[in-house]
Amino acid sequence: MKMKLILILLSVFLLPLASANNIQPTGIDVTGKGAVLAVPDVFSVSFTVTERGKSTSKIKQLVDHKSNQLVKRALKLGIKNEAIKSSNVQMFPIYHEPAIRLNGLELREQFPDNTQGKVQLSAKERQKIERVQSIEVSRTIEMTLADISIYDKLLDSATKIGITRLTPLSMSFSNAEKLYQQALALAIANAKEKAMNLAAQSGVSLGKITYLKEHSYGAPMHLRAASFSAKESSAGFDSSAGQQQISAQIQVRWAIK
Repeated sequence: MKMKLILILLSVFLLPLASANNIQPTGIDVTGKGAVLAVPDVFSVSFTVTERGKSTSKIKQLVDHKSNQLVKRALKLGIKNEAIKSSNVQMFPIYHEPAIRLNGLELREQFPDNTQGKVQLSAKERQKIERVQSIEVSRTIEMTLADISIYDKLLDSATKIGITRLTPLSMSFSNAEKLYQQALALAIANAKEKAMNLAAQSGVSLGKITYLKEHSYGAPMHLRAASFSAKESSAGFDSSAGQQQISAQIQVRWAIK
């Protein structure tokens, strides 16, 4: 009786192990990757016109004048008016801290009766002397270019006008979705080729797709070019876009026949 109970218990524990060893894979999982190369055809850059001074009206006039000069030059280079966006003028107060801070200040004063005395400035009055206020006025102008060769000419004009603050050139594709779909088709073909090779080596054949997941979506809409100043461009550097890669990746599972 005791031996019979032991055999029953052993059969209970060993049955799941035997079943696990007999489990067959239900499918083949592979990762497919695809990529296409293309040259960006849309370019954008932002210029910031900034001036400082104590007269707000005069500084604003100077910023407006430089902004108008840059826009006129851009139009002459062939940039369309609708491809130029100008932000509202922004103004910020600038406080200049003195090299030597005054903790206390005494002034000698001659009174009408020829007597002399001392006048101690209050903290508020000292602050007016210690902190000289000026105004910073700025305006940002964004431009979209259809030809990268315009970029260097535009930088040269900005340098002559006196504008040196700009963002790195941003590059993108006008047909980004079409390029990505091409990369996606290559990823699917790559996944199928991998699965067929695995099936052939395993002595099985592929059935229907039971699982499909897209791991990444979208072509790189904005690519940053190397940053350099307007002065470097005017010195003779020529910008070029070059080919960029648009990639796609998927996860696929095929059933096994």
